[in-house]
Amino acid sequence: MTRFLSTAFTFCMLATATFAQPLHPCAELIWQDEFDGSTLDATKWTPQIGDGCDINLCGWGNDEAQYYTGRTENVKVDAGNLVITSLKESMGTRDYTSARIRTLNKGDFTFGRIEARMKLPKGAGSWPAFWMLSSDETYGAWPQSGEIDIMEYQGKDPNAVSGTVHYGELPPNNKYKGLVYRLPSEGNFYDDFHVFTLEWDSTAIKWYMDGDLYHTFTPTDAIPYNWPFDQRFHIILNNAVGGYLGGPIDDASFPMVTTVDYVRVYTSPLNFHIAGKQHLFINTSNVIYSVPTISGASSYNWSVPSGATIVSGQNSNQIAVNWGGVSSQGNVVLEVVKSCGTTQLTLPVTLVDDNACEIILDDMNGNTNVSYDDWTTNTFLASRSNPSATGINTSSNVGIIRKTALVATNKFVLGNLPIGDFNDYESGQRILYMDVYSTADPGTTVELRLQNKTKAHNGTYPAGVRSVLKAKTTFNRKWETLVFKLDRTEDLTTLINEINQIAVVFNPEENQTGIALYFDNIKRKKIPYNAISGNETPSACNLTDQLYTVSNTGSYTWTVPAGTSITSGQSSNTIHVNWGSVRSGKIYLTETIAGCTGYSASLDVTAANCVTGILEGEGNLQSLTLYPNPSRDQLTVTCDLPSPSDVKLIISSSLGETLVIKNYSGQSGIFKEQFSIQELKPGSYIIQLLTGSDIHASQLIKY
Repeated sequence: MTRFLSTAFTFCMLATATFAQPLHPCAELIWQDEFDGSTLDATKWTPQIGDGCDINLCGWGNDEAQYYTGRTENVKVDAGNLVITSLKESMGTRDYTSARIRTLNKGDFTFGRIEARMKLPKGAGSWPAFWMLSSDETYGAWPQSGEIDIMEYQGKDPNAVSGTVHYGELPPNNKYKGLVYRLPSEGNFYDDFHVFTLEWDSTAIKWYMDGDLYHTFTPTDAIPYNWPFDQRFHIILNNAVGGYLGGPIDDASFPMVTTVDYVRVYTSPLNFHIAGKQHLFINTSNVIYSVPTISGASSYNWSVPSGATIVSGQNSNQIAVNWGGVSSQGNVVLEVVKSCGTTQLTLPVTLVDDNACEIILDDMNGNTNVSYDDWTTNTFLASRSNPSATGINTSSNVGIIRKTALVATNKFVLGNLPIGDFNDYESGQRILYMDVYSTADPGTTVELRLQNKTKAHNGTYPAGVRSVLKAKTTFNRKWETLVFKLDRTEDLTTLINEINQIAVVFNPEENQTGIALYFDNIKRKKIPYNAISGNETPSACNLTDQLYTVSNTGSYTWTVPAGTSITSGQSSNTIHVNWGSVRSGKIYLTETIAGCTGYSASLDVTAANCVTGILEGEGNLQSLTLYPNPSRDQLTVTCDLPSPSDVKLIISSSLGETLVIKNYSGQSGIFKEQFSIQELKPGSYIIQLLTGSDIHASQLIKY
């Protein structure tokens, strides 16, 4: 029963049929209820009672109008059928009654073919469903552990049913994918029985209506979220009334009856999968691929792409493969032959040349060579519209991670990495970088923590974190490329060869909240990192002819902030820069080494304050008293005026931008003024008083 489900589906119209999807010859019937008795079989089904309020799910999460009972008036076995009847009657705080039964801990299944033959009710407001929920919630609360809706029906639209899966994060960031099957216009699902079938295995979930396949969902479709559909699920049958999907209720249509002829569960011939590495470096040898020992198998026929070689294990449940160059990538295929038939499995394998100039980890637009192993709940989305598709990043889709007041560390974790020797990243011989767009203040930290999955998961930071690469943002609400370099080592008991994850951590242990970091184009460059030498805090009084240089290793292209100019040295390892009126920015260096081109260095430059450089006019510089300093809300400015004077008070940013101007006429003696600074962001400011030819100035720290 779908929760938080929009009615926006893709529609599919197919011709009516009255038969089920043919069984695979190796499928075996393992659970069934033909409803041939006189009462509901309590060894197979348990009624759920109430309106959901007792489990903090009033209205069953969907604002449903019914109270579920176990009475025969609402659920019974009669004439070879299960009959669920919704009635217009008050019970508890609800105006309708109905029934909901489930097989939890009586019929729990991982993979298989699950089907039922059903006749659906007539009347707007009816919302019957044949569906499955996780029995153990291994991946977390709904929908993290998954939901499979085999059939849902809305009485207001009687010639359509839908099949849907739910997965992803906790609401409101839950995900679903569904498809609607529509009968021809003259047909309705309350006219006759139909067979609803789900085929579910390790490779896909498929929906059939009367034998017609109309919807498929695969593990790839779930990326970057978990595929939770590899655990035990149980079956639910119910008929809800009203709610978000049921809609307005036609009281004249009661009683509303759902009739079920049978429910059957068969084994899946694909209830196993090929285990083995899917992302590898070229020319990797002795890679193991395997399946469990399969009862009744007479042969195991493996095949690999041209250029790869099976070196051992053919005709067994495990092989070793030597891979060649990139052209040898493709599917590992297994055909299992049994007396009942043949089953085929595939496992796609991609190969990466670690000597390539660039390896994409994820470009957020379909080129994904990592898994997303973990993330901070409710703060991370791996697919979001680009907030500003301009400048260096014009992608349509990007990722996002938010910093909330409730979570100290906001992160997402990349696994299944196409990266070989992590020594290269600690030594700076390889670069990790990504495009970011931050709503936080410039200077916000982003860390890449190189870690071991097991140690980091089971311990408390920094357990399992071998080393940390760090970068800081330069802009607010503008795309830039962050280049990550080694900041520190942490847990040296975690060895280089044990690193198998990268945790991307946004704004670690810092105070900003209510901010977001959009990210894209997470990549690895072969080109080494070269530190730029130069004055990172030049005086704002003298920003001409600033010198920046790197060691002489290749050919160079320098990029400096808008408004600045390179007066000489472009294409060499040393440049001279005039900053003009610009007070901060990032200098980038792109190098070409051995045919590989990419960012290899960056330097954040922020001019030191030069008070006379940002005052209007010239004069004698004198001190100014600020209290309290640092300050958060209110500031008192005090100054001794040697003679009567008009006073101009100026508040400027550390970059020289004038933010506030206040004028006071005819001041004498002790000048004292209190005012609010709540509108100022945390940071450093210059407070100035101009009194005739005298200049009074002090630095303010706002927190």
